[in-house]
Amino acid sequence: MPKSTYQIEREQRMAKQAKAMKSLTEDQIKAIDTTFNTLKRSLTLIHEINDLYMSDIRAMEDAYWKICQAFNKENNNA
Repeated sequence: MPKSTYQIEREQRMAKQAKAMKSLTEDQIKAIDTTFNTLKRSLTLIHEINDLYMSDIRAMEDAYWKICQAFNKENNNA
């Protein structure tokens, strides 16, 4: 069965993303993983109990600074 346009585009996108991930530093990968997991946990809490713990807010701030440091975002306004 031939692949749909969507499947082809998805495979191309995933290949580009995998190549890009290989070019990141270990600190950048850790920062992305920390941020992803923190956001996932925080959003789950917000959806389940309509609240957020202070520890999750602290984790979001930590993730923010890890991204800033890993990607030199401290001095950028964007």
